[in-house]
Amino acid sequence: GTHSHNDHTGDLSVAVTAALQMNLTKKTDANIVVAPSLADYTNPFSTQFGFTLPAYAWNGNVKILYWNDTHVTRFDGKSVASTKSVNIDNQVTINAVKCVHANLPVIGLMMDTPFGKVAYTSDTELFPELTQAYQGADILWMNMNTLGLNSRLESNDDVEDIISPVKNHLGYLGVCELIRTVKPSTAIVSHFGSQLLDKIDDIQLVLREHFKHQATNIYCAKTDDMFVFDNGLAWNPFT
Repeated sequence: GTHSHNDHTGDLSVAVTAALQMNLTKKTDANIVVAPSLADYTNPFSTQFGFTLPAYAWNGNVKILYWNDTHVTRFDGKSVASTKSVNIDNQVTINAVKCVHANLPVIGLMMDTPFGKVAYTSDTELFPELTQAYQGADILWMNMNTLGLNSRLESNDDVEDIISPVKNHLGYLGVCELIRTVKPSTAIVSHFGSQLLDKIDDIQLVLREHFKHQATNIYCAKTDDMFVFDNGLAWNPFT
């Protein structure tokens, strides 16, 4: 889990229970990997709304992943140090990336796999170091949420002139900046606010038009979409 907002933790307990019941935590170095706010019982936001890891999760191998050194206080008062990188089964390495989102300790993910690099921004606004953190990503999965106030989408416009940066989320401008600078093979955009649910296809068309001269496959994800990557991790995905 990347942070303790309710739209990112709905199945946390279910996922932890399944991992423990299937003994998945016995087979790899670390199977339960969460941001600090999901394991810190001194965080009032998390405890007030029940977004912390359940106590039984610590029967497995829990790692606190964060981009900066920190500690959390788990359910029994024990202090646990965070780590900036987690290796799973000597096959996948997950690195924490800094996020700026609502004064919470939030993480993005940069994952090295045997098939390529997969990046996930989680919820964050655009800031100068962000584009550098995701350089080399084959798949770049971004949470957009909003277009920005008073913005309009027209493929023949210069997006930087018509859409301003937004707080707490990437917004349309942030997504465009990451695609432009990271140049992933595949860019997936998701986490649209409710006001954009009927505009997802239009946003996808405009993004594709805006980056038609760049070799990036762009997809705006809808609920229940599944992406299959044939002949490599970030090539020819389809739903």
